[in-house]
Amino acid sequence: MNNSMKKHFIISSIFLTLFFSGCTSQGQTQQKENQPTDEGETKAISINEGGYSKSNKYIYFKDTKIENADIITFEVINSGRYNIAKDKNNVFWFNDTINNADPNTINYVGYGFSKDKDNVYNGTKTLTNIDVNTVKFLGLECGDERDVYILDKNNVYKRIHSKEKGIEYVILENADPNTFEYIPWENTISSGTNCRYTKDKNNVYDNGEIVLNANPDNFEPNEIN
Repeated sequence: MNNSMKKHFIISSIFLTLFFSGCTSQGQTQQKENQPTDEGETKAISINEGGYSKSNKYIYFKDTKIENADIITFEVINSGRYNIAKDKNNVFWFNDTINNADPNTINYVGYGFSKDKDNVYNGTKTLTNIDVNTVKFLGLECGDERDVYILDKNNVYKRIHSKEKGIEYVILENADPNTFEYIPWENTISSGTNCRYTKDKNNVYDNGEIVLNANPDNFEPNEIN
């Protein structure tokens, strides 16, 4: 065998070794998913379409074990885009615990919002200073969580997002929660419900910003606005 043939033979051998090694490693990784992690543990079986599963010892969200979940009382409240569950002790957002949430009174509202007897939550975040007894959610039908306003007896709360603080709900200054509503708009440019304009007894708002000189009694949106 000449030097050229030896060189090709060595390169081919290395390639085949790396190829089969990678396949073996990938197969081992796939076999580990949802497999027992403790002695005597059975394979985790899916309990809903949102990614929750359970074995005889643990609850999982996808491949993450939820260490403090009680398998006897665990139940899924909502699954899909937003996954929320509870047991006798805790409320879970995906695989995280919503701190201080009450599993006995938790109620999923939609678009990541939930509430219990004491608080309103967006994901795992507690939304402070919102009156839980009078809270309402405006715009759940709009198809986007960015269009949802929170109302209570005192204020209207608008969603803002910043790199520093993430998603927050801040008071929409001077908005009247008793008369605040969406303005119907048949927009032929985009399909579905258009949730751009709102109004109260005093003002018209364009995505939360006051529209100057607009009369809330007769304002009609159009495709140019």
